[in-house]
Amino acid sequence: MSIRTKLLATAAGAVVLGGVALSAGPAFASGPASSTGTATVTVNQSISFAFTSSASFDLAPGVTQHGAIAFNVQTNDNHGYSLSLSGTDLTTGTLTIPAGDLTYTTMLAGSGVGTSNAVLSNSAAVVNSTAIAPGPAGDSYSQDWTANIPSNQAPGAYVGTLTYVATAN
Repeated sequence: MSIRTKLLATAAGAVVLGGVALSAGPAFASGPASSTGTATVTVNQSISFAFTSSASFDLAPGVTQHGAIAFNVQTNDNHGYSLSLSGTDLTTGTLTIPAGDLTYTTMLAGSGVGTSNAVLSNSAAVVNSTAIAPGPAGDSYSQDWTANIPSNQAPGAYVGTLTYVATAN
C-alpha cells in the first residue's frame, strides 16, 4: 500500500500538505493592486461585395432587362469606396457579341440615382464612387442591362464574365 501526499500552494501563501494547511505568512501585500498602461487597438480596413440576386440573366435585342443584377457593397472605410466593372465578349460556339454591345444602368437602391447607359468594356470602368462610408447594411445596387444587338443575332446561350471590383478609397 502506498500513500500519496498532495502538495498545493494557495493564493494566500499557505501550503496544504496531506490535507493539513501550513502557513508561512502572507505571500502578497494586502489591499488591491493596480497598474495603468496604454493599449493600442488596430481596426483593419474591410470591404465586401456580394450579389443579392442571380448574376445570370436573359437579354433580347434592344430590350432592357430591369433589375437584371443586384448587389451590395459594405466597407468600414470612412472615405467610402469605388466600384468598377469590366466584362468579356459574350460567346456561344464561334458566335460572339462584343462587350461593347451591352449597356447598363447602375442605381443605388431607393435613390433612383444612377449612371445612365454606360457601355460595358473589356477594361475596368468606374461604376460608382462614393466619398462616404455606407451604413452598417452597406449600399445596395441594382443594374438594368440592354443588348444593343441586331434583331437577327443568332440565338444561343452566350456566356461572358462580368468582373466587379470594390476598392476602399
